[in-house]
Amino acid sequence: MNCLRSYFACLPAVACLLFATGCTSIRYSTTLPASGRRDRCLGLVKVNITNVVVSSPAGRGNIVPELSRKSFMAAARGQYPLIFDEDRNALPVNVEVACDYDDGRERDGKYALYTLLAVGLVPVPAPGANEAGDFSVRVSADDPGQGVIEYPVVTFQRQNAAWWTVFSPLGLIPVPGQSDVPRSSSTMFNDDDREWTRKGWSLSEASCVEAVVRALEAGDLSRMDTAGQNAGFRRDVADVLRGETAELRIAAVKDLADRGDLRAKDVLRLAVYDPDPAVRAAAADALMQLGQPPTAEELRRLGKLYPALDQYEADFKLMMKSDVCRLGGQLDEQRRKNLLGRMITLVPELVPAPPIPDEARSLFGKGSAFRAKARTSADFELAVRAYDQALRICPWWAEAYYHRALAEGDAGRFADAARDFQLYLLSKPPTQAADEARERLLQMQAKHAESGRKTPPENF
Repeated sequence: MNCLRSYFACLPAVACLLFATGCTSIRYSTTLPASGRRDRCLGLVKVNITNVVVSSPAGRGNIVPELSRKSFMAAARGQYPLIFDEDRNALPVNVEVACDYDDGRERDGKYALYTLLAVGLVPVPAPGANEAGDFSVRVSADDPGQGVIEYPVVTFQRQNAAWWTVFSPLGLIPVPGQSDVPRSSSTMFNDDDREWTRKGWSLSEASCVEAVVRALEAGDLSRMDTAGQNAGFRRDVADVLRGETAELRIAAVKDLADRGDLRAKDVLRLAVYDPDPAVRAAAADALMQLGQPPTAEELRRLGKLYPALDQYEADFKLMMKSDVCRLGGQLDEQRRKNLLGRMITLVPELVPAPPIPDEARSLFGKGSAFRAKARTSADFELAVRAYDQALRICPWWAEAYYHRALAEGDAGRFADAARDFQLYLLSKPPTQAADEARERLLQMQAKHAESGRKTPPENF
């Protein structure tokens, strides 16, 4: 009887010893492994991944990595250093990764039955460790000159296959099949989930990088090269138009002076209206190097006032429409005011006065009608918008600025109204009209100060 009691007392220790011998083996596979060629390239085109979005509605597990832009770009540069770069002239690329994830949960019951039938001694698929995912990678490039470039979608499959034993070391036998990274194996008491996750995510990440490269290779390399140049040019434009200091803007102007294309000339024409005299002079010199026609000031000195106004109008339309100029900020507003001031100051010297287009007169009349019927701020805003449209057609029309200022004041936009009264006064109106405009200007400035609001101008 004592022997029997001793036997039963030893059973828990024996069970624990057997359980400690339980082992697991995992292999990691992908249908899109990395090529391993670090010298792989896309001609002269470099790529900068600027945005990464990962979606996996069914979960992530040890297959779907949590990709950030920084980590994905670091992995891509390590994998293909001749393709991926954060250089300013690199092509900006967006990456969207979608995964239909299968955690194998519906098979766990079957795998548990296999374990029971094998009494935990023979390797069988491990419940909760067999995962799969169908990935699709979509790539697009941002080209400021040609719009978004879409590339073919690349797909691949990922799998983590695992088996285990509960009461024997046979679980260390490698899972059959190809593993694209070294297998993982562990005992039951050394279950390192972090290693499994790290290996699974790294392999998925490498396959996503490979998918991006294959998508780009399927595109037009010459168009990609042009898109990269456009992106670099856009950043150069930002340096000219939004440099924090005059020194930075002057340096950027000098860089643009070496470019002979029309876009560079357009940007330099707008830099001629910079509030800093040194930037204006540098831009004018650069335009002369590019063979640009005489500036408006030169035309004016030569007595060719109408061509000067035409040039100002062309620059104004460029400033309002061109993508390279929609950069926002107080500097752009000051540059626009400088240009408008030049136009309004020039017009009184033209004899006969330049004609006002019929469409602009019609919109001016519509604005006056809205203002006469207005009762609320929203009603006055309708009048402001009509004047806006008229001034886009005829930006040097001083009377329209005066009436828009009245509507803006009624709408509570005191800062905008003060600015428009200042523009109106540049036209050198008759004494009585000038005195009235100055009085209204002082009123708008006082109301703006009382309101305590620093509302940026919403129009030009």
